Parts: sequence; C-alpha cells; structure tokens
Amino acid sequence: MIVKKRLILYIISFVVFTIIAFFIILSSQGYFFDSKSRSFKKLGMVLIRSVPKNVDIYLDDKFKKNKAPLNISVYPGDHVLRVEKEGYITWEKQFSIKSSIVTWLEYIFLIPKNRSTNSITTDGIKNYAISPDYTKTAFVDLKNNVWSASLKNNEQKKIYTSEQANENVEIQEWSYNSKNLLLKISNGNDKKYKLIINEKVYDLEFPNNISKIEFIANSDNSVFILSDLNLYTVSQNSRTAKEEKILDFNQNQNHVFFIKNNSNEQEIWQSDFDFRVKDKLTTEKDKNIHLFPGEKERFAYTISSDNNLFNLEKGEKQKISSNIKDVIWTKDDKQIVYRTDKEINVYTFESDNPDEPKNRITTRLSGIINDMIWFYDYKHILFRTDKEINFIEIDGDNPITLTDSAGPDKFTATKLGKSLIFIEQKDKFKNIKVMKLVE
Repeated sequence: MIVKKRLILYIISFVVFTIIAFFIILSSQGYFFDSKSRSFKKLGMVLIRSVPKNVDIYLDDKFKKNKAPLNISVYPGDHVLRVEKEGYITWEKQFSIKSSIVTWLEYIFLIPKNRSTNSITTDGIKNYAISPDYTKTAFVDLKNNVWSASLKNNEQKKIYTSEQANENVEIQEWSYNSKNLLLKISNGNDKKYKLIINEKVYDLEFPNNISKIEFIANSDNSVFILSDLNLYTVSQNSRTAKEEKILDFNQNQNHVFFIKNNSNEQEIWQSDFDFRVKDKLTTEKDKNIHLFPGEKERFAYTISSDNNLFNLEKGEKQKISSNIKDVIWTKDDKQIVYRTDKEINVYTFESDNPDEPKNRITTRLSGIINDMIWFYDYKHILFRTDKEINFIEIDGDNPITLTDSAGPDKFTATKLGKSLIFIEQKDKFKNIKVMKLVE
C-alpha cells in the first residue's frame, strides 16, 4: 500500500515537474498562455534606439534601463514608452504590440531644452547656400561680396568681390562636390552668371535670356541652361545644344527629366546626361507641369492649376493628392513627403510593415506652411511656418518648435542631425545661425 502511494506521488510529481518544465521552456522562448483564446502565443518585441544613447527608458511607467539600444519582450496590446534625459525634452509614444511581431522604435531623437546657437554672420547678409556635404556655407554680404565660411570653425574667405555698387549678387547653388559655386549677377534688366571654380571666377557668356540654370548632377564645372525653350550644357569653355522646345527640366543622380512642347501636347522625357538614351514617359495636355523625380527610379509630377500630384511607375499613372506645393523623396525612393498650404503628408510606396498606412497626415495647421525638409533619418520632418521652424515625427507625434525667429529663407539640418542651420531675421537684418541639436 505504501509502495503504491509512493508510486502515485512520484507520477504526480513527475507530471507536475514536466508541466512546469514545459512552461519554463515555452516562457524562455517568448511564449505565454492566452486565457482568452486558450492557446499559447508568442510575445511581441520592441526594439528601441535613441539619440543620445544614455537615456532613461520607461515602459508603461516602469523603469527598464538607462541606456539604448534596448530590446524588450512585451505582451501583445497597447503600451506607452517614455524616454527621458536631464536637460532634454521628454519623448513619449503610445504603440501597439502584436504576437510574434517586432515593433521598431529606432528613431527616438531627444531635443535639448536649452539649445546653444552660434552666429556664422553678424553684420547682415542678402542670401546664402549650404554646401551639399554640410561643411561650409557661402553667403553674400550687404556690399554684394561673396564669402565662404566653414561651419566647423567659422573660418571665412572672400571668394568674389562685387564689380559695381548697384549690382545684386545671388548664390544659385553649390556644385555636387561642394567646391564650386554658381552666381547670378543682376543690374537692372541685365543678368549674367558666373562660375567660381577653385576660387577662380569664370563668366558664362550666353547670348539669350536664361530661364533656368543649375549644375549638372555629379559635375563640378558644367551646368544645364534653359534659354528660349532650348536646353544646353555649358562649361567655362564650351556650349552644346541638347534639346529644343523644352519648357522645364529637373534631374537626379542618374537622369535628366524634361518637358517637351509638341504641338498641343506636352511630353515628359527621361534621358541620360549625354542625351543619347532617351525615353518618353508620358504625355499631358496641360502646360502647367512640375517634375519631381525620385533619387533612383520612381518619378512624380504635378499638373494643372489644381497641382494634382501623380506617381508614374512602369508607365502607369496614379493620382496621389491635389493642391501640392512641394514634393521631397527619401533616398531609397520608398516614400515622399508632400505639402499643401496647410498640411504635410507622407506617402509610402514600399514598406516592410504591412500595417503602415499608404498615405498619412503628419500635421494640419491653421496657418500657412512655407517650407519643409526631411530630417537625416527620414523619420522626422522639419518645416517652417512664418518665423517658426518645427520638428515632428512622420506620424505627427512629439512636435517641437526649435526657433521662432527664422527668416523667410531655406534651412537645413547637418549630417546625423547634429545642427540646424537657418537664417535669423531681426530688425530687417538677416544672419546665418547654427543651432546645436546634439550635445
């Protein structure tokens, strides 16, 4: 009898041990028992990355760790993540976790509460441009002289001296190697252009009126010129006609796109930079066309007085939205950010997340949105309304006003989002400012 009781006890103990071991093994592999479905499900996971890395991380008000990156296994459902650091604006987001799904929160960017600002100029400027590599700026002083200034140490050098007191000098753009400049010189109705190559000034002699001019992509000394509906390539020593009846053009790193007037139709073409390999992409009746090529293969454009935005891919035209003022692509061509007068939207062409909406409103305002750019991580957007430059995530969360003294000029953020470069306007004087976003 005693032996039989011991045997039963051993069997029960073995069964209990086996069940416990089974649950431990499942738990170690990220499974839990869901009482509602009466089945085992796997935990979800959230992957957290932040700038800066030394931050306090709270999940549902419970402290987890004081440093990122961090991976946490989480029960399915709604959760709140909060990231804090002394001297920084707190970041917070509500998100949902699904069983067996990894949720990426790798774009957490904390903004300092007190942001130091350095002045590149103090005596006033007329206009400026930031080099593509974000290492320097060129600006025109109030006497129409052109200067180059290092953004690292503010070392300044005069690279062009104004020839006449009453002429107006504008910086058109930097070359793609961030070494040379294109200038527009106006004196009344007289306009001319100059190339500054290795700090030497060359006149761009051109007999006709120029309606558009810009450096050729990947070139440091040649430009496209659109003049009297003719498109030319021009350097300091040569001029070559490329296309006739051209209304406008745009380019990316691989191709030039142009609108060709053909009787009552407007043809949109894509070409290599030698204009030897050309493809007609589509035809439109309306002349009011603006081209927005992607960085790689995708292509978009607006048309008509309503500025209807279309995506053109593999010959198929798809309408995205209307009343569009500007379109900016990500480098991988998977998303665009576009704005109307009072809205900023993100449209996703391709995503690894099946739950990501195709078209989402990032922000809607009562005032006018004047300008916008992608932040370096393509998870945030910078935009200007009147004198404010604002910082916001692409889903509209965690909006922050960075400055309320910006002038009506272009602004940018340097590599890795370390600094914001903008024009500050006070008492009718404009000066270049650099605001540190990463301490």
